[in-house]
Amino acid sequence: FTSGAVATAGDTIVLSYIDEFQFAGSDAGVVGVPNSDSDFGAGYAEGKVLMSKRVNADYYSKMMAEKGGSTVALDANFDAIQNFAVGKTISELEDVAAKGAEAVDAVSGATLVDTAGYLSAIVDAAKNAQTTQAVEFNGSSEDLKLNVVYGAAHGTKCFTEAVAVVKDDVILAAYLDDFQFTS
Repeated sequence: FTSGAVATAGDTIVLSYIDEFQFAGSDAGVVGVPNSDSDFGAGYAEGKVLMSKRVNADYYSKMMAEKGGSTVALDANFDAIQNFAVGKTISELEDVAAKGAEAVDAVSGATLVDTAGYLSAIVDAAKNAQTTQAVEFNGSSEDLKLNVVYGAAHGTKCFTEAVAVVKDDVILAAYLDDFQFTS
């Protein structure tokens, strides 16, 4: 599954971040999401571990090269897609994403066949940002950073995604979510 975070100014994307989570073989040497070695990991199928593709970019990029001949690392692809989104309006990015497989040609430096899907995830996050309370900021968006971390903020039965938009050492906006298995 894909996770996307976006900061907007009006309907223009000023920051974006994407990551994707996937199960891999637990013997593959990948780093599992937080609590993979605890109660949360008990929900995994035998021999599997849930991983962030960004955290395991070297592993995943090697697999992409072996299976599909990829020459661009996964995190470099994600970065190219994120950078392409910055400065675009939601409708402009939506138009590119609507091109499907041709969207990859619009994003310089990206080679992922699923580029349109990642752009759509950024569009969805940007649309969601339109429904949240605005934060007043009177500086340059170039001074802002969007930071994402994964942790174990709520015990051992889940893992947490924390997102913060910061300028220097001031948090301007924050978002939290927990991922957990249920019956």
